[in-house]
Amino acid sequence: MQLNNPLEVMNHLISLLAAEGVEAFIGKVAHEYDVNELEDGLRIPAWENDKQELSRKAVYEFIFAKLAANPRKGFITEMPGVPNTLNVYTINPCKLDAGSELNCWDVMVWCAGSSIDSFNWEECVEGDDSAWWEGWDIPHGFGLLSRRVANLLILMHYKLVELQPVKPFSEAELIQKVISNGDLYCESGDHTDRWKLRLSPAGTLVLHKQSDDSQTPITHANINDMGGVVLDGRTIMHRSWNY
Repeated sequence: MQLNNPLEVMNHLISLLAAEGVEAFIGKVAHEYDVNELEDGLRIPAWENDKQELSRKAVYEFIFAKLAANPRKGFITEMPGVPNTLNVYTINPCKLDAGSELNCWDVMVWCAGSSIDSFNWEECVEGDDSAWWEGWDIPHGFGLLSRRVANLLILMHYKLVELQPVKPFSEAELIQKVISNGDLYCESGDHTDRWKLRLSPAGTLVLHKQSDDSQTPITHANINDMGGVVLDGRTIMHRSWNY
């Protein structure tokens, strides 16, 4: 398959999508640089919004469906032979550990490296619609392919892999983070109440609650082995939240 042959690539994608039960065909679409001009492009009605643009929700639902039965794995996409195309999608581990009902918006993505060996939970981010138009920005190397076709080509070269488990915090690590960065914001569950992890005069960890100006000791008993800091059964910090 030649990346400089859009028709060949689109026909290849039609076959790959059909194998996943998704109908696609070549039809008229708006030109990427002139919406008033039509050209031959890849149509996927089930994955398009009301403007016939590629829907992030539909793509994330496809990814989530693959991860739902394997929630601790990673959905890896990478186009062979094209650098800077590695993306790792995974379900938010904090949501998993909390036993929450999951959906496609619990999918996070890591795209900060060129090898799965450098995968880092702390660099995973939630998707952002403002950065999505016919998919994410695409790197160089896709020749004459449209943004949609290039994104789908990357997506359909996927595999499920085991990811390294989330590394638990330690008291010593959290103390050093506070020393280095100052108070660490924690999830209070109430947008009107601000919680911060800080150090007591004795140098131990305490959680300060703005609402009542209280300080609750945080010890190893609050640190679970899944990357979270828990208070009263609820996660208030997690390594995947990029501390």
